[in-house]
Amino acid sequence: MEYKVPWLKIAFGAFFVLLLVYALGFLATGGNLAIYRFWAPKMANAQNQVFHHTQAFVDGKNTYIVRLCNEATQAEGAQKVALNSEIQQEASTIDPTELNPAAQACVSQAKGF
Repeated sequence: MEYKVPWLKIAFGAFFVLLLVYALGFLATGGNLAIYRFWAPKMANAQNQVFHHTQAFVDGKNTYIVRLCNEATQAEGAQKVALNSEIQQEASTIDPTELNPAAQACVSQAKGF
């Protein structure tokens, strides 16, 4: 008598085992939520650092600070105080070595006010 191998049962059994391993992995990682919660802030921080060191960001900050300085020279009273405060706040969001000379003079003038 010849023994027949139940290929169909073996195939379904292998599929069930793979499905079970996948389900256990999914549950163990919380549906990849645990991995996402760990790596997402690190990835966002890296992207933020790259963005803040791009030339376009630096140029935009310099232009904005100089524009605020021009507005502050024409302003009076409380508006001038508010603009100088805004200049100092904007300058604090960028590395001082990346400010161009005009923006550096503007920040110095705003601090002295």
